[in-house]
Amino acid sequence: MAPDSVLDLLAVQMAQDILPARVRDLLLAALDGDVPLAAELARRGGTAGPGEPPTTNEPPTTNEARTTGGPSTTGGPSTTGRPSTAGEPAVHLESIGVQGFRGIGPLAVLPLRPGPGLTLVTGRNGSGKSSFAEAAEIALTGDTRRWSRRAAVWRGGWRNLHSTGPARVEITCTVEGLPGPVTVTRTWPEGTSLDDGVGEIRATDDGPWSPSGWDWALSAYRPFLSYAELGDLLGGRPSAMFDALHAILGLDEMVDTARRLSAARSRFTEAARRSREEHTALLAALRHSTDPRAVEAADALRDAECPDLGRAWAVAAGLPAPNTAPPAKPAAPREPAGLREPAGLRELLGLRVPAESDVRELAVRLRALAAEETRLAATAAGDAARLTDLLAAALDHHEHQNAVHAGDPSSEGPEDGARGQGGSGSRPCPVCGVGRLDERWWHATRAEVTRQRERAAAVLVVRADLTAVLADVALLLAPAPEPLTTPEPLAPSGPPAPSGPLTAPGPLATSGPLTADGSTGVLAALAAAAGVAWRRWARLRDDSDPLAVADGLESAHPPLLRAVEALRAAARDELDRADADWRPLAARVTTWVGAARAVDADADALADVRQALDWLREATQRLRDERMRPFAQRSAQIWSMLRQESNVDLGPVRLTGSANQRRVDLDVTVDGVDGAALGVMSQGELHALGLALFLPRATSDASPFRFLVIDDPVQSMDPAKVDGLARVLAQVAETRQVVVLTHDDRLADAVRRLRLPATVLDVVRREGSLVRLRGNLDPVGRHLADARALARTGDLPRDLAMMLVPAMCRSAVETACNEVVRRRRLGAGARHAEVEAALAAAHSVSEKAALALFDDARRARGVLRRLDGHAPWAADTFRAVRDGVHVGYDGNLLSLVRDTGRLTDHIRTLA
Repeated sequence: MAPDSVLDLLAVQMAQDILPARVRDLLLAALDGDVPLAAELARRGGTAGPGEPPTTNEPPTTNEARTTGGPSTTGGPSTTGRPSTAGEPAVHLESIGVQGFRGIGPLAVLPLRPGPGLTLVTGRNGSGKSSFAEAAEIALTGDTRRWSRRAAVWRGGWRNLHSTGPARVEITCTVEGLPGPVTVTRTWPEGTSLDDGVGEIRATDDGPWSPSGWDWALSAYRPFLSYAELGDLLGGRPSAMFDALHAILGLDEMVDTARRLSAARSRFTEAARRSREEHTALLAALRHSTDPRAVEAADALRDAECPDLGRAWAVAAGLPAPNTAPPAKPAAPREPAGLREPAGLRELLGLRVPAESDVRELAVRLRALAAEETRLAATAAGDAARLTDLLAAALDHHEHQNAVHAGDPSSEGPEDGARGQGGSGSRPCPVCGVGRLDERWWHATRAEVTRQRERAAAVLVVRADLTAVLADVALLLAPAPEPLTTPEPLAPSGPPAPSGPLTAPGPLATSGPLTADGSTGVLAALAAAAGVAWRRWARLRDDSDPLAVADGLESAHPPLLRAVEALRAAARDELDRADADWRPLAARVTTWVGAARAVDADADALADVRQALDWLREATQRLRDERMRPFAQRSAQIWSMLRQESNVDLGPVRLTGSANQRRVDLDVTVDGVDGAALGVMSQGELHALGLALFLPRATSDASPFRFLVIDDPVQSMDPAKVDGLARVLAQVAETRQVVVLTHDDRLADAVRRLRLPATVLDVVRREGSLVRLRGNLDPVGRHLADARALARTGDLPRDLAMMLVPAMCRSAVETACNEVVRRRRLGAGARHAEVEAALAAAHSVSEKAALALFDDARRARGVLRRLDGHAPWAADTFRAVRDGVHVGYDGNLLSLVRDTGRLTDHIRTLA
């Protein structure tokens, strides 16, 4: 995805120009990438998706170069697209390890402090210092700009001559939000080339780890800059300089957007041309065919300017024609001849008969239950069941008579039947004529029924199971489907037809094998035979005898299955024969209709694309200027710090033109007079300008890489510009981790002279490419050295030394505490902004010490007790540096400096 600032600037221009919403959405989608553009075109009916872009004279953008084979942090293909890095965790370097690579033989490690700050790595030419910068770059990107454009003879000497075995580079970095460090390695087995390195990223706890947006961010916000690359920024052709600034300043989105829209326009126009040519050829082929569907399709497509696409599509797909009104009443039963129509044939293909296994299972269950019922009939349970049935029938008769008499006003009195419900009536027993069926009898009989049912429980369970199985059988015995509801045909004359795969054997055989001329009659006969079999099958629903139903299932199912399978096979063959000639034409029709519909849908989209391109040409320059402004302002600010006595002023930087005419316009004046930039600037000034253009992009807030690795930026700079460079680097280091490698001692001297905060390391190379680093004074050591120097200054007034030395010692303690807090919290995954806010909120040295000791500034009162527990001298020293700033320290100042060093060493061991 494009950076938010580009989207914001583009949106502002769209709003100012009152651009139609359709064109605006199209531009935003094109800016986002090929896939979003294709989705936006598809949403509005356009179909021109990603494809081969047209040939242009413009080189691929930085991002495109990376997505077509450029290296990646994992050694595999690069991440495609432009992912947003707005929420990507911040990354700082913790160390760079090198073995057998470039000028370093045995393993050498450059230790770094993750977080903002300036680190200078100095060493003479050939000491191996640049190998650390190249190692960090190749570990993350898979290549180095310094050597990538050189001839093979230059690239071939990358492996150290004094090292055997695999070559390996490794960087350890902290990633915001992760509790432990992340290690990025690239390894080359012995005998492999530079391009064969295997990259890997691993987190401490979770094993292999894959960052989401590093590949693109390494291209867009490239944090590496070498001396050779610094010269390439401004020393090449005007178009190359344009491309370099595009890559650095992230303006290649505009080129990509125009290219995508141009490619979409070309695909639209090409699709329309192909559609016109195919229409002519297709119409001729349809008119040559005698198939009724081809005739109808040709009629639908006869008008080249306005073909009936819906009708042609329906004919080719075998669907009802569009806009056909439904029948006003149910259709009459289909005539046998209708079975030959494609729709009828497909209905026959859809016929399904219950599976043989299901039928067999139900028959087995019915017989088993019937046998069990028969067995139980000869037992006491059977007697109880029969008695239950008899008594239940008597009760039903009695209750029914009561209900009848209760509603008949002419009925007689209680002697012959009282009115009422249930058992309240009284009448003679209809069987013996002697006893009476009255309420007492009713209650006694109901109780007896309950007792007998308990004795007949086993019989009742079997009866319930039989009822359930018969219900399952009824589900299989569906009536004959519509294609088989035609009347049964008369038996054909002639000899019986032989059994075959397309005829029903035995009595269902009604005709011979299918032929082109007799297929309709055979289909009708097979349909009638299948209908007879199906109706025989369905009549089993009317039978309640489980044994009869079981026998019927087993006897009716096989002929039904044979009849339906024969009918389906015949329908399949007939459908295949009928479609043999039509199918290729139908495929051409559906393909062409789809393409024609796409062309129609593309008409509006094509108009939108053309309007978007016209607007984009006018807006590109304005957008470039807007996008350049904040970076140009920052570049101008950096240039003002770097120029240092130069008589060259830098005005607005503009990118103009396109294709072969693209160039960079630098507004440069010399002593207030307009001049040609490259012609009047010295090499040192050109390098300073290149650095001024590099830093704003590399330090963009959108970049996850909060570090910069700059190799030898001092060359060609005069002493005044070196002072300016030191100030610029120190300013950048306030929010970024800046690592500068240089053979020129002037930068380190300027840092010390200007008293700029920095860590200085020296690289020493010994025999056999053995490279070692020795520490220079870090900030804590510098504070202690300053305090020691003041304490040894004999002509410094005692009362002034009593105030200044404790102040220097206090600064050393505060710096050590800050270092501990940063290392601990950042190592635990805290955000840098949160850590710095906590340090800023700790105003006193006691609060800072509480953060270092307890990770809680509110526990400042416990600092002395904690230090006293470690050693009494530690508490005494802390009290002296805390109070001495205000009241002075009357003791031995050199001893105070020594004890402060011991105290800071102890504090630093806490992280």
